[in-house]
Amino acid sequence: LLDAIQAPGEVRVKVRGSIVNAGPTSLIQTGNLILEVANGGIGFIPDAGSGPTIAPLNIGLNPNATLIARAADNVSIVEAGDLNVDTVFSRKAVELTAAGSILDAFPDTGLNVLSDSMTLTAQAGSIGSAGNPLDVGVNPTGRIHASAIPGGVYLHGPFQASFNIGSVSAGEIARLSADINMLIDGPVNAPGQLGLVAGGDIAMTRNAQVTAGTIGALINSGTLTMQDGASLTVGLGTISIT
Repeated sequence: LLDAIQAPGEVRVKVRGSIVNAGPTSLIQTGNLILEVANGGIGFIPDAGSGPTIAPLNIGLNPNATLIARAADNVSIVEAGDLNVDTVFSRKAVELTAAGSILDAFPDTGLNVLSDSMTLTAQAGSIGSAGNPLDVGVNPTGRIHASAIPGGVYLHGPFQASFNIGSVSAGEIARLSADINMLIDGPVNAPGQLGLVAGGDIAMTRNAQVTAGTIGALINSGTLTMQDGASLTVGLGTISIT
């Protein structure tokens, strides 16, 4: 149970069980933060007979500090400002929320977030950036959910994992790219430009409702498949498919 940690430098917390806040006002304020959990979760304690404990870990990293978090179970972290992600790993679900933006801490294509499924929420900023998208991946049956209002959503799927989109809600531009294949299985909305790029196939299930605003939609892939019921819509812009 973590109540308060304040340090200008790096902090590492390594436990066998779980890491959660001691209370609703608990806050971890550090430089680079490394959290390692062997059997439990971060911001989550698995069910031991009376139901699971959900207590998202509240952090407020120092400017330019990075986050590494690894857990066997669910990971739930809330950042008070911008969240610079080095790597976050879970065999189950990951939920990251930032009051500002969720960003890739380094300009590379290594996986930033890998989990069974994930939910990313940037409350007043963007997820990734145009020059350095957030590199994410899930298991073949998992889904990625991302919301950034009023900012943009920039996600990339490296070849090491599946890039399966469950939903994307952007405040401006959304750009999704994958080294190999991309699956869209839900609503993808961007009031500005929408870009979908895949080295292999882009497959839209019947649940895919892809909507772009005034600039239009750009799609570039090996193949594009839309099941009956899927839709691709723009406002005042155009649709370009290569």
